Amino acid sequence: MHPLWLAIRLPRLPLEVLSPSATEDTPRSLRAEREALKALCAAAYQFSSTLTAQPRAPEPRIHTIWLEIGASLRLFKGLDALLAELQASLARLGYSHALGIAPTLEGASIVADAGLPPCRTPDELFAALKTAPAALLALPENVLAALEGSGLTRIGQVLELPLDAVAMRFGYAVTDYLGRLTGRLADPRRWYRLPERYRRRFEFDGEIESTETLLFPLRRLLVEFQEYLVARDTGVQEFRLELEHEAAPPGMLVIGMGSASRDAAHFQVLLRERFERVELPAPVRAMTLAADRFLSPRVRQLDFLNPRGSEDEEWGALLDRLRARLGHETVRSLGLAADYRPEKSWCALPPGAISLVGAPHGRDRSATTPGAADPRRPLWLLPEPRPLDQMPHCVTGPERVEGGWWDGLDATRDYYVAQSGAARLWVYRERGSGHWFLQGLWS
Repeated sequence: MHPLWLAIRLPRLPLEVLSPSATEDTPRSLRAEREALKALCAAAYQFSSTLTAQPRAPEPRIHTIWLEIGASLRLFKGLDALLAELQASLARLGYSHALGIAPTLEGASIVADAGLPPCRTPDELFAALKTAPAALLALPENVLAALEGSGLTRIGQVLELPLDAVAMRFGYAVTDYLGRLTGRLADPRRWYRLPERYRRRFEFDGEIESTETLLFPLRRLLVEFQEYLVARDTGVQEFRLELEHEAAPPGMLVIGMGSASRDAAHFQVLLRERFERVELPAPVRAMTLAADRFLSPRVRQLDFLNPRGSEDEEWGALLDRLRARLGHETVRSLGLAADYRPEKSWCALPPGAISLVGAPHGRDRSATTPGAADPRRPLWLLPEPRPLDQMPHCVTGPERVEGGWWDGLDATRDYYVAQSGAARLWVYRERGSGHWFLQGLWS
């Protein structure tokens, strides 16, 4: 079975990596082009693990990414479905492109440049190359000019020439290229490998003075980040944005979330909220988006009978926005601490945390607090137990609580539910002194 290569041609990449308004006379940034090409390779990795962007000499005039998609067709349920998802990914990234499909890498590039339909077999490719312009060959300009001067204007005419004569006239580099084009010779390349850590740097032409202006280039970086996460089939619970300044030390923004995500729109909302609390010490000349730790994202399953999944997702997004706007340490949730004493049986935790803390010596930390689910215990506890002048009217009880020997604050109490008019009170009597205290109530 012949391989099937998809060529993604990127004719305007040198301009589109700079800005939407860049013109042909804008100076190129080779570093920006390399960074963008690496990001595009990471996005393409979700469609094939065999891909390359390594050009062959002579260097092509257009940036190209090649993917072997023959092994992916079954996974994506056919060529049309794969191309549809690939086109959607490229549209999100915002780069102009042309696609070509052929059984050889160089053949796929020509199919893309000529706008030809997919060529699945060598015979189909050879038939398409017969009438394709010879100017599409990835050969040096002097070779193309010589071929045109000899009246060879079609690729088919060039392929009919004796190889010895071509090698004698133009050198073996040209015959090797023609061999790779037709599949007569192998075309080994250095294959792309998805990096274990994510790092994407973007350098501005000038200096950016406001955080609002940073959001536009950040959108593309975040979409690239999303595509990388999809390719790895993973998500992040935290990522970093480093801002570089000419006249000040670099600044770092750490964006954390309650659960792992790979949604670029959600990332941008969190950054926008965070930017509202950020004052730039100096104009920004470059920024770097980075992540080191990856987790499986929580993918919501559709359940028409249970809308809880959607509600949980919306609640998690709200918590992330609150933490981005107010600060990571200002938004907390209540959790259980493994302690018998009610005033010490709770703690403040990050949203979503469920583990128990502070277990006494010799006690299993996974154990639940006694009475935590007991409806006789109120949720409303006083900051400090309040002494009572007289014995209350007890309705139920007692419930004996003993604990605190491990920290020197030993407590031995008998708890009761008491009634005072229409109010239900939670009271206890110290066994040692016999004094009564009010500790909680039901609203």
